[in-house]
Amino acid sequence: MVNNYLFLLLIILATFGSIIIANSQKGNSPKDPIQSFYDIEFSSISGKNVKMEAYKGKNILIVNVASECGLTHQYKDLEELYQKFSDNLVILAFPSNDFLRQESGSNQEIQQFCTTKYSISFPLFEKSKVRGKKKNVV
Repeated sequence: MVNNYLFLLLIILATFGSIIIANSQKGNSPKDPIQSFYDIEFSSISGKNVKMEAYKGKNILIVNVASECGLTHQYKDLEELYQKFSDNLVILAFPSNDFLRQESGSNQEIQQFCTTKYSISFPLFEKSKVRGKKKNVV
Protein backbone atom coordinates (compact mmCIF):
# COMPACT_ATOMS: atom_id res chain seq x y z
CA MET A 1 0.00 0.00 0.00
CA VAL A 2 1.23 3.50 -0.83
CA ASN A 3 2.35 5.46 2.21
CA ASN A 4 0.33 8.47 3.31
CA TYR A 5 3.30 10.81 3.00
CA LEU A 6 3.40 10.19 -0.76
CA PHE A 7 -0.22 11.30 -1.07
CA LEU A 8 0.60 14.43 0.91
CA LEU A 9 3.40 15.24 -1.53
CA LEU A 10 1.04 14.66 -4.43
CA ILE A 11 -1.48 17.08 -2.93
CA ILE A 12 1.23 19.70 -2.40
CA LEU A 13 2.41 19.34 -6.00
CA ALA A 14 -1.12 19.54 -7.35
CA THR A 15 -1.77 22.68 -5.31
CA PHE A 16 1.38 24.61 -6.10
CA GLY A 17 1.86 23.51 -9.72
CA SER A 18 5.04 24.82 -11.31
CA ILE A 19 8.43 25.27 -9.71
CA ILE A 20 10.60 28.30 -10.42
CA ILE A 21 14.35 27.75 -10.59
CA ALA A 22 16.52 30.25 -8.78
CA ASN A 23 19.94 29.17 -10.04
CA SER A 24 21.52 28.36 -13.36
CA GLN A 25 22.54 24.87 -14.50
CA LYS A 26 25.14 23.47 -16.94
CA GLY A 27 25.76 25.69 -19.92
CA ASN A 28 23.74 28.63 -18.62
CA SER A 29 25.47 31.81 -17.57
CA PRO A 30 24.03 34.38 -15.15
CA LYS A 31 23.09 36.36 -18.29
CA ASP A 32 20.83 33.50 -19.33
CA PRO A 33 19.29 32.20 -16.07
CA ILE A 34 16.78 29.40 -16.04
CA GLN A 35 13.34 30.89 -15.56
CA SER A 36 11.27 27.75 -15.23
CA PHE A 37 11.59 24.11 -14.27
CA TYR A 38 10.71 23.30 -17.86
CA ASP A 39 13.93 24.98 -19.10
CA ILE A 40 16.08 22.33 -17.40
CA GLU A 41 17.58 19.27 -19.05
CA PHE A 42 18.98 16.29 -17.13
CA SER A 43 20.65 13.06 -18.18
CA SER A 44 18.66 9.88 -17.70
CA ILE A 45 20.28 6.92 -15.95
CA SER A 46 21.09 5.54 -19.42
CA GLY A 47 22.74 8.81 -20.52
CA LYS A 48 19.98 10.29 -22.71
CA ASN A 49 19.26 14.02 -22.31
CA VAL A 50 15.72 14.60 -21.07
CA LYS A 51 14.08 18.00 -21.23
CA MET A 52 11.72 18.69 -18.37
CA GLU A 53 9.31 20.34 -20.79
CA ALA A 54 8.37 16.77 -21.76
CA TYR A 55 6.47 16.61 -18.46
CA LYS A 56 4.37 19.77 -18.92
CA GLY A 57 0.75 19.22 -17.97
CA LYS A 58 1.55 16.56 -15.36
CA ASN A 59 2.04 16.79 -11.65
CA ILE A 60 5.70 16.13 -10.93
CA LEU A 61 7.14 14.43 -7.87
CA ILE A 62 10.93 14.74 -7.66
CA VAL A 63 12.64 12.35 -5.27
CA ASN A 64 16.22 11.73 -4.24
CA VAL A 65 16.86 8.04 -3.74
CA ALA A 66 19.60 5.76 -2.43
CA SER A 67 19.60 2.01 -3.03
CA GLU A 68 21.44 1.05 0.15
CA CYS A 69 19.33 3.22 2.43
CA GLY A 70 16.94 1.98 5.10
CA LEU A 71 14.17 3.61 3.04
CA THR A 72 14.99 1.69 -0.16
CA HIS A 73 11.56 0.07 0.03
CA GLN A 74 10.31 3.49 -1.13
CA TYR A 75 10.88 2.24 -4.71
CA LYS A 76 7.98 -0.18 -4.28
CA ASP A 77 5.70 2.55 -2.93
CA LEU A 78 6.78 5.03 -5.59
CA GLU A 79 6.15 2.51 -8.37
CA GLU A 80 2.70 1.75 -6.95
CA LEU A 81 1.93 5.48 -6.80
CA TYR A 82 3.21 5.97 -10.35
CA GLN A 83 1.13 3.07 -11.71
CA LYS A 84 -1.98 4.32 -9.99
CA PHE A 85 -1.69 7.96 -11.08
CA SER A 86 0.55 7.88 -14.18
CA ASP A 87 -2.11 9.61 -16.30
CA ASN A 88 -1.52 12.82 -14.32
CA LEU A 89 1.66 12.18 -12.33
CA VAL A 90 5.28 11.61 -13.22
CA ILE A 91 7.89 10.64 -10.64
CA LEU A 92 11.44 11.76 -11.38
CA ALA A 93 14.00 9.86 -9.30
CA PHE A 94 17.51 11.19 -8.78
CA PRO A 95 19.90 8.75 -7.05
CA SER A 96 22.60 10.31 -4.90
CA ASN A 97 25.54 9.04 -2.90
CA ASP A 98 25.30 12.09 -0.62
CA PHE A 99 23.08 10.22 1.86
CA LEU A 100 25.75 8.64 4.07
CA ARG A 101 27.29 7.04 0.95
CA GLN A 102 24.24 4.81 0.45
CA GLU A 103 24.29 4.92 -3.34
CA SER A 104 27.80 3.79 -4.20
CA GLY A 105 27.03 1.97 -7.46
CA SER A 106 27.47 3.19 -11.01
CA ASN A 107 24.52 4.40 -13.05
CA GLN A 108 24.33 0.97 -14.70
CA GLU A 109 24.33 -0.80 -11.32
CA ILE A 110 21.65 1.53 -9.97
CA GLN A 111 19.45 1.00 -13.03
CA GLN A 112 19.90 -2.78 -12.82
CA PHE A 113 19.01 -2.77 -9.11
CA CYS A 114 15.91 -0.58 -9.54
CA THR A 115 14.51 -2.49 -12.49
CA THR A 116 15.36 -5.97 -11.27
CA LYS A 117 14.48 -5.69 -7.59
CA TYR A 118 11.65 -3.14 -7.74
CA SER A 119 10.54 -3.17 -11.42
CA ILE A 120 10.38 0.61 -11.54
CA SER A 121 9.01 2.16 -14.70
CA PHE A 122 9.12 5.84 -13.73
CA PRO A 123 12.01 8.00 -15.03
CA LEU A 124 15.33 7.43 -13.29
CA PHE A 125 18.12 9.95 -13.78
CA GLU A 126 21.87 9.68 -13.46
CA LYS A 127 23.42 9.77 -10.02
CA SER A 128 23.77 13.36 -8.91
CA LYS A 129 24.90 15.55 -6.06
CA VAL A 130 22.48 17.08 -3.56
CA ARG A 131 25.15 18.93 -1.57
CA GLY A 132 28.08 21.15 -2.46
CA LYS A 133 28.91 23.23 -5.53
CA LYS A 134 27.75 20.62 -8.06
CA LYS A 135 24.34 19.96 -6.50
CA ASN A 136 21.13 19.82 -8.49
CA VAL A 137 18.86 22.55 -7.23
CA VAL A 138 15.20 22.55 -8.13
